[in-house]
Amino acid sequence: MIGNRSSREVYILFIMYSRITKAKHRKIRNIIVSILGVIFVAAMIVVLIPKIEAFAETITTRSEAGAAKSVSTSSSESSDMSSTNISSTEAESEEPSSSVEESEEVESSSVEETSESEVASSESAPVTDATTVVATSSTVPSSTTQSSASTVVAANGNTAGAIGSAAAAQMAAATGVPQSTWEAIIARESNGDPNVANPSGASGLFQTMPGWGSTATVQDQITTAINVYNSQGLSAWGY
Repeated sequence: MIGNRSSREVYILFIMYSRITKAKHRKIRNIIVSILGVIFVAAMIVVLIPKIEAFAETITTRSEAGAAKSVSTSSSESSDMSSTNISSTEAESEEPSSSVEESEEVESSSVEETSESEVASSESAPVTDATTVVATSSTVPSSTTQSSASTVVAANGNTAGAIGSAAAAQMAAATGVPQSTWEAIIARESNGDPNVANPSGASGLFQTMPGWGSTATVQDQITTAINVYNSQGLSAWGY
């Protein structure tokens, strides 16, 4: 009986020892697995950080490229719009010159018709006395004066006026450029006002700059405009 009891106790102790050993092994295994897991996570972080940084740099580069492309597109659109505005401005500046030429042709044709009608009337009517001759001679200058009056009207309604027409006649005689062209320039620049001044410093009928010459009187303005034409031509006024 005593032998059986001792062997049973030994068996029980063996079983308890094996269970304790298994529990210790399980704890050690869990600790090792946890350590390996931490090492694996740290390794993954170390490997993924450069890739994440490279991906972020790629996104930043793409966004910067897109912004630069949009800026270049907007600048090209603005340049296209500016070129379109310039071409439309040039077209508008060419329209007054064509209207000036047409008005000049109409004016010359009206002068010829008036002269022919006066010559025909003077030939058909008999000269009776000195009074009739005086009346006829006085009629011719008046009609000539009326036909030489300014017919140039700018797009905004400006005209050269009486002073501007007289100045345009002097400019035409001095430069050989048609009077109607000078009237168009005066109408556009000053509306026939010899005293008008621009904030930029331009003044007078022709809106000449202070460095080009005096504009104190109308004759000074004409002299200055002639000097400017001799040095720069009509390009000084955008023609």
